[in-house]
Amino acid sequence: MKKIFIWTAIALGLVFSISFISYGEITLLYFINITFYIAGGLLMLSLFTIVVQRGFFDAIFYSFRTVFESSESRQKKEEKTPLSELVSFPYNSLVVVGLILLLFVLGALFIYYL
Repeated sequence: MKKIFIWTAIALGLVFSISFISYGEITLLYFINITFYIAGGLLMLSLFTIVVQRGFFDAIFYSFRTVFESSESRQKKEEKTPLSELVSFPYNSLVVVGLILLLFVLGALFIYYL
């Protein structure tokens, strides 16, 4: 839980830094836009990691490795590690941080339209 709060604080600090560097000021609209981009990126990365870890791309990865390897290594016929075992990235905290940032975006949008 502490790690999630730390990553959320880092992401919000990044939002304020990007807003100040890019636009020279920090406004609610810039905060909403940049936070949405960062939250969307985190959620897309975590969802892609979930899909890869569940083994969706294992057959395609195995096929590419078989086609593009040399004929000498084909004769060895050693066991090929599937992609789902190569990607061991913990995605739980990314999902939670992305959702928390989206809640910030929704709260800021509510304030913006009042």
